[in-house]
Amino acid sequence: HHVGVVVNLIPNTIVYADVAYNHVNVVVKGNAAKVELTEANAFAIPENFTAASVKLTRSVNSGNNTMCLPFWVSKDEMEAASFATFDKINKSENKSVVTFKNVNEVDANVPFIASFNEDKAEFTFNNKGVVNTNNGLGTTFVGTYTPGDVEGKYNLAADCTFKKGDAEATTNAFGAYLELPEGYEAKTLSLGYTDGELAG
Repeated sequence: HHVGVVVNLIPNTIVYADVAYNHVNVVVKGNAAKVELTEANAFAIPENFTAASVKLTRSVNSGNNTMCLPFWVSKDEMEAASFATFDKINKSENKSVVTFKNVNEVDANVPFIASFNEDKAEFTFNNKGVVNTNNGLGTTFVGTYTPGDVEGKYNLAADCTFKKGDAEATTNAFGAYLELPEGYEAKTLSLGYTDGELAG
């Protein structure tokens, strides 16, 4: 019973146990009945497991939002208008353009932009293969499972541009930001899509 107390105190902590406990976030023999995750706390796991149900508390606005999740996800199951993953970054005369490509699904631990038609605060998923977080969350467009400071990194703004974070800039878990390669310096980056659906 003690395990349950620990689990409930520390959100996003996954306990690997030998015996089943009737609590969320407990994995036994590679399986968890219920997993609950929140963008307010850090998340990391050393081993894959399967979750029968996952509840994610993550606020998104209507329009574009950065996301990164530890399991495969489709546009349909998130009820999103669109998904897009990082394609490339180009520098022209006086601007840098970040290009994303529209996709219908995204693999575990791959950061993406999800567009929604309405604000949402919670998502539920069924039968998810949750993948360990050992292998990095992308380069240039980087996912994060740790809330905190993103000074000098670029957050997606409501006007469809990426804006460089100042000293007060923060992010929540299960989001993503741009970290520019050497030689790309800008206050604001415009956002484009390869199929021309939206060019910000």
